[in-house]
Amino acid sequence: MLRHLILTAFILTISVTAPVIAENPIVDFEQTDNQMNAAIAAAKSSLNVFESEYSYTATTADNFLLKIEVPTGPDGASEHIWTAVTGRQDNGDYTGILANQPVDFDMNAGDPVSFPASMVSDWSYMKGGKLHGNYTTRVMLPHLPDDQAAGLRAMLAPLPE
Repeated sequence: MLRHLILTAFILTISVTAPVIAENPIVDFEQTDNQMNAAIAAAKSSLNVFESEYSYTATTADNFLLKIEVPTGPDGASEHIWTAVTGRQDNGDYTGILANQPVDFDMNAGDPVSFPASMVSDWSYMKGGKLHGNYTTRVMLPHLPDDQAAGLRAMLAPLPE
C-alpha cells in the first residue's frame, strides 16, 4: 500500500541556528487521497502568495516554511516534510533547513537542503499571530487529537482567495 506521509506543524519554534517544529504528529494519507491531493494542488497554485510575502522587504511576517515532497522509494512513496526557508538561488531554487526529523529518508532535522519550486507541496508563514497557508494541515485536522486540532484551528488564518 502506498502512503503519503505528511508532517504537521503544531508548535513552531524557529531559531536562526536550529529550526525545529515541535510536537509533530505524523499522519499517513494514501497517495490517492482526493482531499489531500486537492490541498496540495491549491497550495502549489497559490505559491505566489508565499513568494510575494517572502520577497517583500517590509514584511511583518516570519517563520517562512515550505513543505516539500521527497521521493522515498521506487514504488512512488514519498514523505512531505517542512523546511525553514533560508533563501533563493539565482536559478530559482529555494534553500532551507529541514524543520522536522525525516522518517523515510536519511537526513536529519537541521540539515540544509536545496529544492525547486516543483517539490513544494505546501507553504506557511506567521503574520499577525496567525498561520497563513497550511493547506495540507487543514486536511489533517480531523485526524489529529481534539486539543491539537483546536489549537491549530485557532492559529490558522483564512486561505487566500
